[in-house]
Amino acid sequence: MDAGRPLLSEHPISTCHEVVFQRAVARIEIFDRPDAAGLSGFAAQIWLLDDDGAVRRLLVDRTSKPIEIHGRSASTALSAAITFLEGHYGALNQYAHECRDFGAPPTIGEVVMIE
Repeated sequence: MDAGRPLLSEHPISTCHEVVFQRAVARIEIFDRPDAAGLSGFAAQIWLLDDDGAVRRLLVDRTSKPIEIHGRSASTALSAAITFLEGHYGALNQYAHECRDFGAPPTIGEVVMIE
């Protein structure tokens, strides 16, 4: 899988949030993505950020497919993504806040595989 071409890259980002957990800092990008029936829906794509936020690493499953969390609204997709991440990276240490990219977004690094 090419980490430079995430699964949801063809969909525009609706919102972007950064969230801090005990063992990771995550960037959660929410995309407007209709479901198979064409009904409105949203999907969250998850990146882990390095300590200074300059590099982001796409979270993928063991088949190298990007982790995708779905919701009927952007807020439910975000909430489900946060719950998923708490199970893997510990308790929430800092609530979600909007991504603040000054200039270009963080550089894309190697993917992170999660079981």
